[in-house]
Amino acid sequence: MLLLVVSFMLAACTAESGDTDDGKKEGIADDGETEQVLRMAMESEPEVLDPQVSTDTYSIIVNNAILEGLVRFHDGEIIPGIAEEWDISEDGLTYTFHLRETTWSDGKDLTAEDFKDSFIRLLDPETASAYAYIGYYVKNAAAFNQGEITDPDEVGVKAIDPYTLEFTLENPTKQFLSLTSFISYLPSDAEKIEEFGQSYSSSPESMNYNGPFVIDSWDHQESIVLKKNPNYWNKDEIKLDEVEINIVADNSTAVGMYETGDIDMVTLGREFIEKYEQSGDAEFYNAGTTAFLQYSYNGEVGEILKNSNFRNALSYAINRQGLVEGVLKNGSTPAERYIMPDTLGKEGLFAEEYPLSVFPTENDNEKAQEYLDKALDELGMTKDELPAFELLASDRPDDRIISEALQDMFDQTLGIKTEITILPHDQRLQRLMDGEFELMWAGWGPDYNDPMTYLEIFTASSTYNTTGFESDTYDDLINSASVEADVDKRGDLLFEAEQYLIEEGPMTPVYFESGAWAKSGSLQNVNRSPFGAEVDFVFGYFE
Repeated sequence: MLLLVVSFMLAACTAESGDTDDGKKEGIADDGETEQVLRMAMESEPEVLDPQVSTDTYSIIVNNAILEGLVRFHDGEIIPGIAEEWDISEDGLTYTFHLRETTWSDGKDLTAEDFKDSFIRLLDPETASAYAYIGYYVKNAAAFNQGEITDPDEVGVKAIDPYTLEFTLENPTKQFLSLTSFISYLPSDAEKIEEFGQSYSSSPESMNYNGPFVIDSWDHQESIVLKKNPNYWNKDEIKLDEVEINIVADNSTAVGMYETGDIDMVTLGREFIEKYEQSGDAEFYNAGTTAFLQYSYNGEVGEILKNSNFRNALSYAINRQGLVEGVLKNGSTPAERYIMPDTLGKEGLFAEEYPLSVFPTENDNEKAQEYLDKALDELGMTKDELPAFELLASDRPDDRIISEALQDMFDQTLGIKTEITILPHDQRLQRLMDGEFELMWAGWGPDYNDPMTYLEIFTASSTYNTTGFESDTYDDLINSASVEADVDKRGDLLFEAEQYLIEEGPMTPVYFESGAWAKSGSLQNVNRSPFGAEVDFVFGYFE
């Protein structure tokens, strides 16, 4: 997941053992060649590496290295993965993938049946995958997942032969090829699942791997060590022999590790950006996330928050420009709409084809008060009768300070009180999934490069929509866009859906997230991308 948490990844790399003149560490492999060992840090370990269950950013980063789908998303492009080529029918409904003759890391053949079984497992109600809906583009996938049919052979995925896989879609789906690189479509080994059950993917020996790397060791909450997979079909293009991932929650600690040469790449928290920018060592990247204030429409408090004038009052009280310039200082930009500007549209960028500017970049206190007065009149309340709203956020330093800034803006401008609750990432996520919140500092990063990835999460059937927001109008727009083959009409429907969501939906966009990082000058070909794995080190190397 992309996923619902606004996260800055801490990543780093180095080669190992014995300092060189430039500070990079190197080691000597058994064949006499210099080993390439990349060290990096992540602020949290993966929740689970089972690809049909995984949802978080950290799982996506690791799974991108240890597993490979039919195609791979790398450096902004779709490139062949286990499928060396594919055919798309003229009507856009049938995708036929021609697989390489390759193996799992244990030497067992990897076949089309593995991909088929994994996809059916994603949809199986017993798997209870939060991302099952991402398979609904395939014929009868939704019906199988929702129990309307029980025969998996009725789902539109078929292993024609050991190395030919066919998907039949419900409707032409522009983004389907890109989707097959996403975590939920990655293969899992049925024999390992049978052997380890609920423990599948929790340890190195409980998985089988078909990607560039395998897990050599996993010391939970401390480190994960990856080794190059000798059975990977494209192993000659993999230059790194080893990847050491340290779990480092504190950004100051990670930056300290970078400055002492223990890691070679690090995400820069706001307190370090100016220093590194002045030295010319800071690089900025688009993280892809739209950060927003999310509302619950449930319960008594929900009756207040679902009032559009009340939400507009909060929106106009937010100084978006002040937040990104005075607080974050990482290249993030104010969000005047919901869909991130770099998202593809019909032929170019969606934001250029459908310009939209709804939210002010700076606060407008007069308008904020006008909207609040209208809301109170509609609600039949006085300001004194408003409750103090809980504002839930994660324990990341940036999330904490953003929440405090919002609390101050709402209080000073409108006299609206909030009480901030800070929770660890996993606990905050659990409360989100349980729908136990009032206001929440949240966000969404794209699972694939299409406006639909931002919009579909607020449909009534979405696993991630725990806000109580349900709209037949909105769902009809999304459903119509999903089946519309005409790209112009589809674009129009998506744009209409975005506008409707902004007016009636349970969130107020605040900024488009960017990040800053620094890396060793000898480190090459490690990508930071808004799509796919946020940190893609698979083809990285040291000069």
